[in-house]
Amino acid sequence: MIDFDAALDRALGFYRQHVAVLGEGSTLVRDVWGRIGLVAIQAVPTTLAQEFVRAVGPWSRPADQAILAAELVGGRAALDRDPDRMLYEGVPVIERMLVARDWTLPPLPDAEPRIPRAVLYGLKGGTGRSTALAVWAMHLAREHGKRVLVVDLDIESPGVGSLLLSRDAHPRYGLVDCLVEAMVGQAGEAVRQCWARSPGELDTGAGAVFVVPSTGSPAGYYPQKIARAYADAVGRNGVSEHTAERIARVLDLIEADVRPDVVLIDSRAGLHDIAATALTRLGARLVLLFAMGTRQTWDGYRLLFEHWQRWAQSTADRTQFDGLRESLQIVAAQVPELEAGPYLQRFEEASYQVFAEHLYDAVEGDDVEAFHPVSDDQAPHKPLRIDWSIRFLAWDPLTAPVEAQHVRASFASFLDRATAALFPP
Repeated sequence: MIDFDAALDRALGFYRQHVAVLGEGSTLVRDVWGRIGLVAIQAVPTTLAQEFVRAVGPWSRPADQAILAAELVGGRAALDRDPDRMLYEGVPVIERMLVARDWTLPPLPDAEPRIPRAVLYGLKGGTGRSTALAVWAMHLAREHGKRVLVVDLDIESPGVGSLLLSRDAHPRYGLVDCLVEAMVGQAGEAVRQCWARSPGELDTGAGAVFVVPSTGSPAGYYPQKIARAYADAVGRNGVSEHTAERIARVLDLIEADVRPDVVLIDSRAGLHDIAATALTRLGARLVLLFAMGTRQTWDGYRLLFEHWQRWAQSTADRTQFDGLRESLQIVAAQVPELEAGPYLQRFEEASYQVFAEHLYDAVEGDDVEAFHPVSDDQAPHKPLRIDWSIRFLAWDPLTAPVEAQHVRASFASFLDRATAALFPP
């Protein structure tokens, strides 16, 4: 059987074997169903298409479409500037994907935002990510006098909005409403009604916490709105707007309305396009990767890091990749009370192994440009620590707040190091 992975390997081998006949700049194209074809710069004999079909097997496009002339798709210039173009082992491949394409697209906006943004992400749920975000937001407001904007981008599993806002305090609209209304030119009106200030007891001090929940009150047809929020839109001017572009535009509008000092984004878990947008496309200064010391956790992050490694190898411009890996920071979530020291040692060893295999550079000689921060206490693989506590098992800061000394006992390392990373001296 020629499976999905083997089919591309065979297509790459075919390309390298026949590139002189195909012409330099010819490109492989894999469509959304996984079928592979070739766009040739030069005219090729029909027998070559039949050979390609035999090489790739059931994952090939039909023989009459297996190798197309570049003129049919706008010529070599169109191939070179295609946004889905990548390099696999030096071979140009256009990957047509319905989902997951945002993991390898450039940031939106192109320049880093003036307002520092931090994204809290977990490959798997149940790590206490939303709780940590709420605690951090309150800490930044109380102890550092910051105007903190909290955005709940975990739109399929909303949570942090309910932690920081009572049901009566929810705004008329939520983030999903803004994304939907932006499709018909009503983003500005929705944005003005999509955020609310948390109660004063949560942000006592010079600062304040402002919250954009996923859903407004009333929620209305929420599942139906989620379906549209994920869709690319064509505006009345006929210009297409990708979901990530719409999220970035809405976030810019909200920031302009609230005028925060810092933005904390609660990302959707897993390898979802929403997570890809949050981690790689919103110009985050800090990306916190929540993890538990389990094999499932490290196997999951290995999948993600392998994808980023392959993406870095596919492009000559590594600027985005370099910026991404420098923004990453692993978080040891819910460190157990018993034998915490040995647990953290095993955690850091596993963390370093995954980072070193896929995101750190191999060090050769005195290469000062290599990114391999083994001894740096702020290295991405060095975990920020959050201790498990039964006090936070069913924590509700609005009705059952936890005393400050207990918050510090569980979150001191996380709060101090995350704040220092987001606001470096």
